[in-house]
Amino acid sequence: MTVIERLDRLLRERPLTRRGVEAALGLPLREDLQSSHPTLTIFRSFRAEPPVAKVELRLPVARGELGSGAASFRSDGFLVLDVDQRADPVLPEELEPLFGKLQPYRAKTPEGAPSYLEARTIRGPILFGYARGGEHRLQKIIVDAV
Repeated sequence: MTVIERLDRLLRERPLTRRGVEAALGLPLREDLQSSHPTLTIFRSFRAEPPVAKVELRLPVARGELGSGAASFRSDGFLVLDVDQRADPVLPEELEPLFGKLQPYRAKTPEGAPSYLEARTIRGPILFGYARGGEHRLQKIIVDAV
């Protein structure tokens, strides 16, 4: 299954959950206790499963789960997928039938970061990060589920 087929399967499940991400991507996730905090639980993959090289899932902590009454302002998760660079290339034209028209991402990105194209979907924005330069190699996918 390609990374885009896995992403499409994952996005059909709402909201994003640890178990749903693990099932869709075929990768177990562990809580990152160093990075998690009172309003956000962060899970990371600890091994690759081509075509996915690495996963980070950030899930909001619900108000009822916190004794202090503080909670995340988010209602759904934030997912970052690093794409295995040995995977078959994914051209932007292949993404548009599934995710709609892609637009250049307007926010400034750090030096050395991928060049992003953004899809605005009913599921929330999805960023597709491509290697800068001549080669259109998909490196990263960011799902900001809302």
